[in-house]
Amino acid sequence: MNPMRIFPYIFLMTVLMVICGCAYPISQEMRAKARQDLTYPVVARNPVAYTGDTVIWCGVVVRVQNHLQQTELTILETPLHSWGEPMDEVYGRGRFLADK
Repeated sequence: MNPMRIFPYIFLMTVLMVICGCAYPISQEMRAKARQDLTYPVVARNPVAYTGDTVIWCGVVVRVQNHLQQTELTILETPLHSWGEPMDEVYGRGRFLADK
């Protein structure tokens, strides 16, 4: 097969992957609902005061527990790198639970 005939397909696939990779994984509705002022260190000082509030935090999943009605995740909270990924575990500031 002629490499020049394949090039447009490779180029198109590359462009599509870049576009899809730039999509924000959290819906606009959920981002609007989340409280930006509630960082992990703020909530960790008095968690009961923020019960029911929506936050968007980052971290590394360290444990998953499946129950009959829900799944519980234990997450080590870490700051984000400038490109939006969690920093290494050595930067962890504490653990929190998430369930669905």
